[in-house]
Amino acid sequence: MAIKLLNVNSGKTNACSEQKVNIKEVSTKEIAIIGMAGKFPMAENGLDEFWTNIRNGKDCITEFPESRKRDTDSFIKFVGMDESNISYIEGGYLESIDKFDYNFFQLSPNEASLMDPHQRLFLETIYAAIEDAGYGGKRIRGSRTGVYLGYYDDDFTYKQAISYIAPSLYSMSIPGNISAIIASRVSYLLDLKGPSMLINTTCSSSLVAIHLACQAIRNGECDMAIAGGVKINLLPVVFKNIKDIGIRSSDNRTHTFDDNSDGTGWGEGVAAIMLKSLSKAIDDGDNIYAVIKGSAINQDGSSIGITAPNPNAQMDVIIRAWKDAGIEPESISYIEAHGTGTKLGDPIEIEGISKAFSKYSTAKQFCAIGSVKSNIGHLDNMAGLAGVIKSVLSLKNEEIPPTINFSRPNRNIDFVNSPVFVIDKILEWKREEGKVRRCGVSSFGLSGTNCHLILEEAPQRLYVQEQQDDKMQVLVLSAKNMNVLKNIVKKYRDYLGEKGDIKRICYTANTGREHYNCRLAMVIKNFDDLKKKLENLLNLDVSLNADVKITEGVYIGETERSNSENIVENIGEIERIKKLNMEASSKIREYIESGESNIELLYDICKLYVKGANIDFDELYRNEKIIKVSLPTYPFERIRCWLDKVSLNVGKQKIILKGKEGGEYSEIEKNIACVWAEVLGLEEININESFFELGGNSINAIEVLAKLRDKYDVSMNNIFEHPTIYSLAQNISLKNDSVKLRIEQIKELLLNNLNQRNEELPETEGYNQRLAKCNEIDLDKKKKYENILLTGATGFLGSYLLRDLLINTDSVIYILIRGKDYEEAKRKCESKFSYYFDEDLIAKYNERVVIVNGDLRYDRFGLDIELYDKLSRKIDCIIHSAAIVKHYGIYSEFYEINVKGTERLLKFSQTGRDKDFNHISTTGIAFANIEGRERVLFTEYDFDFGQKLTNVYAQTKFLAEEMVYKARENGLNANIFRIGNIVGDSKTGVFQLNIEENAVYSLLRSLIKLDYVPNWHYNNMEISFIDYISKAIVLLFNRLGIMNHTHHIYNPNLVNINNLSEVFSHLGYNKKSMQLVDYLDYLYDVYRNNENKTLKKMVEVMFLHLGIFDEELSRTEIILRCDKTSLILSKLGFEWPEINDEHIKIMIDYCKKVNFI
Repeated sequence: MAIKLLNVNSGKTNACSEQKVNIKEVSTKEIAIIGMAGKFPMAENGLDEFWTNIRNGKDCITEFPESRKRDTDSFIKFVGMDESNISYIEGGYLESIDKFDYNFFQLSPNEASLMDPHQRLFLETIYAAIEDAGYGGKRIRGSRTGVYLGYYDDDFTYKQAISYIAPSLYSMSIPGNISAIIASRVSYLLDLKGPSMLINTTCSSSLVAIHLACQAIRNGECDMAIAGGVKINLLPVVFKNIKDIGIRSSDNRTHTFDDNSDGTGWGEGVAAIMLKSLSKAIDDGDNIYAVIKGSAINQDGSSIGITAPNPNAQMDVIIRAWKDAGIEPESISYIEAHGTGTKLGDPIEIEGISKAFSKYSTAKQFCAIGSVKSNIGHLDNMAGLAGVIKSVLSLKNEEIPPTINFSRPNRNIDFVNSPVFVIDKILEWKREEGKVRRCGVSSFGLSGTNCHLILEEAPQRLYVQEQQDDKMQVLVLSAKNMNVLKNIVKKYRDYLGEKGDIKRICYTANTGREHYNCRLAMVIKNFDDLKKKLENLLNLDVSLNADVKITEGVYIGETERSNSENIVENIGEIERIKKLNMEASSKIREYIESGESNIELLYDICKLYVKGANIDFDELYRNEKIIKVSLPTYPFERIRCWLDKVSLNVGKQKIILKGKEGGEYSEIEKNIACVWAEVLGLEEININESFFELGGNSINAIEVLAKLRDKYDVSMNNIFEHPTIYSLAQNISLKNDSVKLRIEQIKELLLNNLNQRNEELPETEGYNQRLAKCNEIDLDKKKKYENILLTGATGFLGSYLLRDLLINTDSVIYILIRGKDYEEAKRKCESKFSYYFDEDLIAKYNERVVIVNGDLRYDRFGLDIELYDKLSRKIDCIIHSAAIVKHYGIYSEFYEINVKGTERLLKFSQTGRDKDFNHISTTGIAFANIEGRERVLFTEYDFDFGQKLTNVYAQTKFLAEEMVYKARENGLNANIFRIGNIVGDSKTGVFQLNIEENAVYSLLRSLIKLDYVPNWHYNNMEISFIDYISKAIVLLFNRLGIMNHTHHIYNPNLVNINNLSEVFSHLGYNKKSMQLVDYLDYLYDVYRNNENKTLKKMVEVMFLHLGIFDEELSRTEIILRCDKTSLILSKLGFEWPEINDEHIKIMIDYCKKVNFI
């Protein structure tokens, strides 16, 4: 999608002009490996440990670790296996697979404990690879980075263990045990926009993943890619009465190319490498481990058996890789072989290699060959990546490790007359002037998919140190808590040898890592000064306080995250950080202008950093080209997350509370803590920590609410407004009623409303008279806008509005997008549009889309004055659809966008060219208790009845609408569109990503999961498809005859919930019908007595949307009308659809597609 870019960043060079200056032909053929991380048998502390093991020819095959045997033994007993018929096999095992830093990845202990350990290991490893490349934090987020994972789960799986041990938790565990989600979860957590996929070609999976990742970079599908693999064996046992199929070796070790080889040994591991085009990596100053020159994949096709290797296919894939790399085959000096050690496989592999070389050379024994499988076993889908990492480390360290378990060459292989020889002793592999070291890596799948890859040594780059070597440097380190920060300091101390480039270390640490709340900053003179300061820090007992000076030039502190429900305090904290940021930017600018000589400014920068300033450290180095260096990565706090840690019964838990001096906690605090512990799986809780920072979210907040309602007057808003135990305990109280009592109140209210249904409200006559006048409105005249500013264009409704505006108008559409730069803003657009629509449709209108890289949270949208004024002189129409749209949350977050954002746009509408304003609001502003009113008619002509809104979304949208009304009174042309319940596309079913937070879909899922549906003639549900809503708005917004009108945009053809039982039946969901009063009792019975957690969650969702958990039961029935809007739309040829079976089927099919149902 080609989109014009409007430069809007304050104080920055025009991005468009920069692009014109820097345009050049960039080759993406060669791919650089810029980051690596992994865990291997006997090497779980990093790749240095792995290298030491294989360099020294270590046999890493051991008995199954005792630390893991406790879990497997327990399982074997639990399921009743015959222990006398079972034995554990030796292998290359990881010592620990049960531990994980769930807090770092914002998961609750329960969620983490139900997650496949493959996912957990891969998350930590891929993050380490990203940090190793120097792309931690903001550098990676939102980027066009792909994730390619080689993996399959044909062995015994974690979800099988869950189904045996805790079947009631099986449904909860599904998201954490879907194989395809392993790669997607990385993209989700880090907001990566490149392709994300799982590759299963059996043994060759991870090497094929690298091949596909390289192809994606070459084809422009992503800018960077991470390729990885993970393999663990959860239950490595054999049954004595079952004969082995003949692949496993007799001593569980791999004797690659040895005459005594009789099979392969098995191993485990996890690894990831980060990839980027070589030319771009050089330009960006990346640390380059090695270069991927080329690669190829093919298939065995027909051979002597479906799992048997094919020498001709192996020959072909090697030749194709050479051609792809564009190299002379004789320049290959080493091949990391597949080398499984099987009687059939090894001779065929050498035959394939010999045939390939024979096409180009008759030289004998010039190329070394070996296999890491001899050290660590066959890592199955991870095998190819293990070979790549061994080869890369060999290039880096200029040595090729020996292949062990090799005593006599396989007599079926004629090595003497072949081009290869087996390395059984460490071999020097030095760089030579005028020569380039290259090697090949093979991986051949049992599936018949073969892959070969060509590696080349990293290019030698001359890093020119400035003449002034005595310049002081700033180094910052951070972590999520003090213990981890101390571990980081220790890792850096251990990492530093006798010498190092201090500027490269500081640059990489400062710019290539996330900046967390526990912070350390220091000013250092030289390498020795750094070592000394790190050593001193480890010897000090430092208590963490804000802005603490430890020693000269060393500062440590913890930034406070405000958990206050008070809007003024929250905004005050935001403003405080803004001031710190501005001050830090000013200090950096002064330091650069001083010729980097005013050291006091560096001290000031350090102080501001530990106080919480978000510092753009790239500014410190903007005049320099510095090459990144591999540094220690984040030391995760690895806590046991296994099935025995899942909270099944809170009564059995002993909770450790922290956060109060003296340790005296109120009963309310203890009770809240017990509920949190059960829902989140915590054993230790600080009463001052936020529920949401401990792994809570809007979904499990419902469960917390349901459990607390038994004893306390508490609402969902309370949980968001008071997210700590301490704060919540201060703001809720014991209650005399219960869920049961609230249900009885709702029954009474519903029956009362039923008795009044046929009573016409007195306001109805006046509304009908106004309707009659609508027939006289002239709808033919339209205002032609030249330039429309659309906010919220990457949101669900905003994306559809953009599409319909492009199709139905000739206007240029300016879309306000928040991004760190133009490319990120553009990627956001492309990602959302391609998800919702056919991308070609947008590309067709690319000349009419202008991206404005701005942010509604800031005055002038964060633009400099000149650009803001320029934009104000162009825009003649505003369509404001940006908003935080959730039922619950922290008020300050809603206020900043929904209220202040609207205020900034209204101010903008008064500058420059005359502008018309279109405000997207919600019908939700109507639904609330109105003092003294049992029934109220709410039409397009109504606004403020004194409704007591408790929903933060509705509260803030009401305030925003109030501002629009005042602006309208002051002469601004302003239309208001109140939107109903948005659901997916009527044709494709596609819906926004946060489907679990949508009331309609949540209710639909609950109705499907539960056994009954309510039989209640008046219980209707509104279903308004997104494509119809967008079309209606675009039909109305530019009509002169209805300028300054308010519209109700929702489908008046309501769906009777009772009729849904028939629809469900047609779709294969057989449901029984039940009177509503009985249905409420049924829900209560499931809530109280059913042990099925999934059903209980469905009931909790129903209770939430029925208002059972609200602070106050709304006793006012709101009669919402949209007759005026529907009449006008009808005159324009628009009709809302009657909801039929096919519509519901489309919605349900999409829910299934995204694993919501």
